[in-house]
Amino acid sequence: MKRYKLILSMVFIINILGTIAGFFYYKWQLEITPKIVWAFIPDSPGSTFMFAIAVGLIFLGRKVDALSYLASVAVIKYGFWTLFVILFYSDYFLSPGNRSFYYLMFALHFGMIIEPVVLLHTINYRRIYPFLAIFWFGINDYLDYVGGYTPLKWFSFQHVGLVGLVTAISTVVISLGLYLLRDQGKRLEEIFLKLEKA
Repeated sequence: MKRYKLILSMVFIINILGTIAGFFYYKWQLEITPKIVWAFIPDSPGSTFMFAIAVGLIFLGRKVDALSYLASVAVIKYGFWTLFVILFYSDYFLSPGNRSFYYLMFALHFGMIIEPVVLLHTINYRRIYPFLAIFWFGINDYLDYVGGYTPLKWFSFQHVGLVGLVTAISTVVISLGLYLLRDQGKRLEEIFLKLEKA
């Protein structure tokens, strides 16, 4: 268990650092947004914070399965969203003046997609979890693309509605997909056990 706890510790620290940096990125938007919807504004740092809490609870032996599930959906969803947006609007994000920063963002958000491997084998899955995820992140999608709180509104981008559609589809696919692939968690557990014995 020592190696697994070391991995959890590293993931926890990385997510806390990512959360702090991410909130600075969203600071200006939070300042001009009604407080009632603040929970839905900083998508990526909100998801890494949720993931850090889930990891911290597992580290302490007090895991909450629903939180672990929602946190896993969150980091995959917003990791995917960022990769998609950077590539979809590559003329802007990967332009000579922006590419260094957004290459880094691309790499960090790719990491968000794969980090749930440290949690998925610990979850006792319940059928309600994917529907909770669809409900919660569906509200976020609605506020972003119908309520107008998406950070993309600050850019003069075309086809934001298409991004919203892809985002909504990803909410459903990721939320249900994690549940449908729950048996893969046993394989992950075997990998971690082998790592401990190595």
